[in-house]
Amino acid sequence: MENRKTDFYSKLIAAEEKKASNTSSLLYRNECEQIMNRLDELKRVNIKKTQKDYRLLRKYDILEVTVEGITVKKLQKKGTNLRFVCAEDVFDVIDAIHRARGHGGRTIVFRETSEKYANVSRSQIELYLQFCEECHLKKSTVRKSVTVKPIVSNSMNSRAQVDLIDMQSQPDGKHRFILNYQDHLTKMVCLRALQTKTAEEVAFHLVDIFCDKGAPHILQSDNGREFSNKLVKEVLMMWPECKMVHGKPRHSQSQGSVERANRDIEAILACWMKDNNSTQWSQGLRFVQ
Repeated sequence: MENRKTDFYSKLIAAEEKKASNTSSLLYRNECEQIMNRLDELKRVNIKKTQKDYRLLRKYDILEVTVEGITVKKLQKKGTNLRFVCAEDVFDVIDAIHRARGHGGRTIVFRETSEKYANVSRSQIELYLQFCEECHLKKSTVRKSVTVKPIVSNSMNSRAQVDLIDMQSQPDGKHRFILNYQDHLTKMVCLRALQTKTAEEVAFHLVDIFCDKGAPHILQSDNGREFSNKLVKEVLMMWPECKMVHGKPRHSQSQGSVERANRDIEAILACWMKDNNSTQWSQGLRFVQ
């Protein structure tokens, strides 16, 4: 974290130095204190004001905030509830909002910071995102495009795709797999932690999902034994309107939507475990879902 913060500030200061002095949004803590002291003086004492004083009175105000029973003063934008962030705190402010929003992107973070702070800019957020290791983990490598005939779904539950994510390299107690069930139109997913990938356990969770969400007209899976097993077919007989189809062998593109979701789920789950300092990914599935 400290290395990231140091690199962030070195680039931020270099970028701010290239701007004209009157367009810089950075206010260091000592500058904030000087401005607040001068505002206090101008409001308490009837003294002759300079042009700079009038600019300060037009632009800034002082907000008194109670923190743990102690009243502290914060620099505030005149006529608003927006506070100025000291340059030393910019990284921490962006970092806290970014993590609270599940590693949200530039637009999400800027929308929230602009509701609270007067001088956190898009460029500062973009610079911070360059140093977020978790966000870089989520970025998949560029792959060669493959021309595939698109699957069109016109309503919810018209088609669903189901697949297993192998977590055997990072088991959580007895749990070693994740069942990913995705509605093809809405992309809504249902995630279940599995101890094994036997047809019995897969069938149990499919019944649970169908009873909750309703069975799709078409259920698409790969050619794994757990999905082509007789037991799964018997489960589908309980919903005769549901037809089971399989993708082409060794052709993951036919399961493209759920395969892409698998990568997103693994990346978001990795971020959740790092943020919560936990290896119990089965508990994080609810939040990822």
